[in-house]
Amino acid sequence: MQVNMNTNYSNQQNFGMAMKSSDVVNKALRVRIKRPVDSQELSALVEQASKNDLVDIQLFADEKGKLTANVFTRDTSLDNPNSFVRHFSEGIFGGPVKFIRKIVNFADAEAAKINERCDIKELDDTLSKML
Repeated sequence: MQVNMNTNYSNQQNFGMAMKSSDVVNKALRVRIKRPVDSQELSALVEQASKNDLVDIQLFADEKGKLTANVFTRDTSLDNPNSFVRHFSEGIFGGPVKFIRKIVNFADAEAAKINERCDIKELDDTLSKML
């Protein structure tokens, strides 16, 4: 999984990294994350996100530091029935770590669904060979 944390879109793609951020997003997180336990949880979420190779997350921050995210499949070709894009906005309660946890868990659940659908496709291929 790749998580992009950019408020100003740039063409600098660093594939293979779990989370990328812009100065604006980093600043918002530095200001809003005040407890060591939240910093440790964010680190664990970055590690969890790095293991997902099917679904990516792109984070944005507005001028007030509120986070939004797009969650999408890496393979976004039109003929891929598993492709999707979903937008999330941070609520007024919970904070940035809870928001990031929510989107990382959503991305992991979607990756599991994609893997499950791929397993079913392999079954269809096997059954078609039996005809």
